[in-house]
Amino acid sequence: MSPRKQVTLQHIADRLHTSVHTVSKALRGLPGMSEETRRSVFRAARELGYRTKAQEHAMAIDRLSVYPDKPHRFVFVTTHNGYLVKQLYSGLYDRLSELGHLIDFAIYPEHETHPERIRDWFQQYGVSYASGVFIPPTIPLPLEQELLALPIPRVLLNFPQAGTESDSVIWDVYDAVSQSVMHLVREGHRRIMYVGDIRTQRGFRRRWQAFTESSSEAGIQTPPEESLLVPQGTQAEWDEAFRAKWDSLRPTAILCVLDTLIPWIYYACRGLGLRIPEDVSLVGLETNEEAFLPDLTRPLLPVRETGVRAADRMLWRLANPHLPYEHIRLQCRWHKGATVRKM
Repeated sequence: MSPRKQVTLQHIADRLHTSVHTVSKALRGLPGMSEETRRSVFRAARELGYRTKAQEHAMAIDRLSVYPDKPHRFVFVTTHNGYLVKQLYSGLYDRLSELGHLIDFAIYPEHETHPERIRDWFQQYGVSYASGVFIPPTIPLPLEQELLALPIPRVLLNFPQAGTESDSVIWDVYDAVSQSVMHLVREGHRRIMYVGDIRTQRGFRRRWQAFTESSSEAGIQTPPEESLLVPQGTQAEWDEAFRAKWDSLRPTAILCVLDTLIPWIYYACRGLGLRIPEDVSLVGLETNEEAFLPDLTRPLLPVRETGVRAADRMLWRLANPHLPYEHIRLQCRWHKGATVRKM
């Protein structure tokens, strides 16, 4: 990493083959460029060790050391390495590495849920001796509970249960679903079929809550029987349930809150002879930047940014162990896309 005083905006511009003006606008958060360009500028600035005065001032206020005397070792515990988990870890790794710290990626065997086996695994992989632990969503509840009970700083990358003694950082799915409903209503849609799971995870229940409350504010009734809330199961079983719901409801729009179901919806609609958006509009919560439908109308979920923010929160907790726990929600930006038709 280059010494801070040797790095200027011109160095960043030269690396990216762009102008100093573009670099300056990106770092100040001004509009006028693609998100990919903005990310490239921030990535180059981070790699070169460049920080704006505002960034250094903010770090000083939060008592975050720019050049720590002793690096911390953190652990990210998960049960799989899917795309969402990789995005979270990428944000954590980049931010902690930038500040001179280490983070291990540890995969726990999901089928082992007995507390004693979990604690033995913690000892084996040195989780209990880390400076702090990051706890992602989608892990089994027994594993989450044991991680939250560790006597080290913890940051939950999920919606916390009431009374959880841990800081948390998560993208705001409540806001994302509310934005989705509002967009469909503005485009004239009143018969909206909700597709998703409302049982297995806290975040899923938050999505359903956002849908029902936002719809109610728009004067739309949302009885559960008019939504497709069945577990995913096999594609054939799900496809049959979708067809039955479609025949009885005839919605003008579908709101899918599980990205894994977006391809299934697409093929189910095609099997029914339905075109998107000409015959039915579609909004989805998509976490993958290489989406199945690249121009899907959707809220952009800041998954990687959640990892970056969680890294800062962990370092803040280490510097401020006496302060109350904080729960941070990152707002989603809206991507208009091309899968919603105006009624």
